[in-house]
Amino acid sequence: MPVVVFACTLDIHAFESLLPFATTLLRRGARVHFLADASWRTRIQAAGIEFAPMRDVDDPEDVDDTSVPRRTDVATRLLVFERTIRRRHVDRLAGQHASLQSLLASLSRQYPDEPAPVLVHDTMFLGAWPLLLGAEGIRPAAILSIGVMPLPATDEFLAPFGLGLPPDRSEAGRQVYAAMNAQLRELFSGTQAALERTLRRCGAAQPVPFVLDGMLTLPHRFLQLSIAPLEHERAHTPPTLRYIGLAPPLPGSSLLPWWWPDLDTARPVIFVDAGLLSGGRLDPLVPTTLSALGREPVLIIVGVEWDAARFGPLPVNARAAGELPSEALLPWVDVMVSDGRYANVQRALSQGIPVVLAAGTESARELAARVARFGAGIQLPTPASPENIQAAVRAVSESVRFLAAAHRLREAYQHHDALQAVVAAVEEAITGALGHAPSAAAAAPAQGTPQSP
Repeated sequence: MPVVVFACTLDIHAFESLLPFATTLLRRGARVHFLADASWRTRIQAAGIEFAPMRDVDDPEDVDDTSVPRRTDVATRLLVFERTIRRRHVDRLAGQHASLQSLLASLSRQYPDEPAPVLVHDTMFLGAWPLLLGAEGIRPAAILSIGVMPLPATDEFLAPFGLGLPPDRSEAGRQVYAAMNAQLRELFSGTQAALERTLRRCGAAQPVPFVLDGMLTLPHRFLQLSIAPLEHERAHTPPTLRYIGLAPPLPGSSLLPWWWPDLDTARPVIFVDAGLLSGGRLDPLVPTTLSALGREPVLIIVGVEWDAARFGPLPVNARAAGELPSEALLPWVDVMVSDGRYANVQRALSQGIPVVLAAGTESARELAARVARFGAGIQLPTPASPENIQAAVRAVSESVRFLAAAHRLREAYQHHDALQAVVAAVEEAITGALGHAPSAAAAAPAQGTPQSP
């Protein structure tokens, strides 16, 4: 039976995207180990998977000694993104790498007669980069990355990740984007320098790709949880990239709320896909949507355990519950208003449901730009007013073109089986059919054929 190691960053949505694949491989007889933050130990062990703790700490030896260039509006937004990548991912690389090596050493003793494990991780996990860039150490049979966000790598057709701009294949557009990507690299110079210093300390011997590019180009196989029509076309597409569709939902509560029969209504059903923020605060998208639609002839569903003492009373046309089984709810939904979580939005699109998107994070902006460009939804301004939401929901509900675009995406999702794709990639890795990861010198994306929606 193969040995498979899953490794995950601290992002809850990344963890919940990887967990169904880990449980599937376990059911198919693989020996599965999950390297993750200790806060997820209970959930991992409850699934019958072996847990390994991640030493996911900041690198105490590294210091950012670079100055910040003069800021523009675009530069300010990119700088926030750069700080996020630095603190949440680059500064944790050394701890991730040490944790991974410790686990691989333990597994080599535990399974001395088995082939080397296959490593599966999410987009932002950088702990395997030293091995991919020539460091000595215990090596997995292959390194597979599962894409849990829009593709972050730079490209000459695209503006920097996080700005939410559409691709531009014109010569003038490419020149503008080239200048913006040059600014991106300048603003990321401190993070890139920290990445290179950390990798050298971990033993990496090969040139280091730009941090956002290496996430896509370094793994042996990059399995993107999406479909090609929902991604922007690129001038360069890595040969290791595969679109695999939608991750299956995690098992949830089978108990339905008391108001479930209310879904059987002639009124449009609007699902608000937003919840609680850190500290138990309500995502502002929820009260703003309730204010926008509370007097409209619709039924509003909110996925929050509602506390009227804290949040105020619900409008008479709204219902709330903390756990809603998506497989049961989505067939009733006409429009989803979302904060832009990648898996949730795709789950709606896979059911042919158009979406209205509030895009507060870099990943959400990129997803919203892709959905809007395909025509399957509307991106709200930031911050969104009740009037913005009301107008967007009306437009999406009343225009058949949004529904038609969402149905085209639904058909595209039906051609993919993400579980089978990951299982097949693991099996290919065990047999050696996957090949080798590209060297850093060749880590720039290979020439490919652009794909248009």
